Amino acid sequence: MPEDAQGQLVRGVHNLLINCAACQKGETVLIIYETEKDGYYDPELAHEVARVAADLGFKPELYGVPLSKAATGVRPDLAARIEQVDCAVFLARLGDQIRFHSKTCDTTQVMSYALDHEMLASSFGGASYLAFIELKALIDTAVAKARNIHVTCFINKKRRTTLTLERWSIWEPAHFASSHLWWVSARRILT
Repeated sequence: MPEDAQGQLVRGVHNLLINCAACQKGETVLIIYETEKDGYYDPELAHEVARVAADLGFKPELYGVPLSKAATGVRPDLAARIEQVDCAVFLARLGDQIRFHSKTCDTTQVMSYALDHEMLASSFGGASYLAFIELKALIDTAVAKARNIHVTCFINKKRRTTLTLERWSIWEPAHFASSHLWWVSARRILT
């Protein structure tokens, strides 16, 4: 029997909070969301996540932020709020813009790229985050050991793009951070 829409959303929120953020039941989760209807994220998603999080045993809190096209940091009031909770989940572009900035506290902070209910409740949203971590480790290992890598993406039946990576040894590795370079070439092939 197929899982209903609510069950799929519960699976996506569980994956986000437990598998990805490693939150424990009873912890306070701050859900930071875009307040504007024309933002990147559907503002209703935050309310749905908060409802499901409460049902799963978390203490969700909502914090609305305006859509930011070029944030350079977190407002002091939001930074203080993040410090007071166990976990902060960004359902806002702000999280993506500041993710490479140094963190000012030990609070777990997660950036979700699920823009709406459908994305979080999709099979991808519910696919185990831990399985993706294992898959990434396997790919990293394969790439590190490979001499050549060829990636082909089919655009449609008649067109594809191929990316070829070839490892080249460097004669004087002291001049570079690594003793190898990857030579990258991309070409579009019409068949």
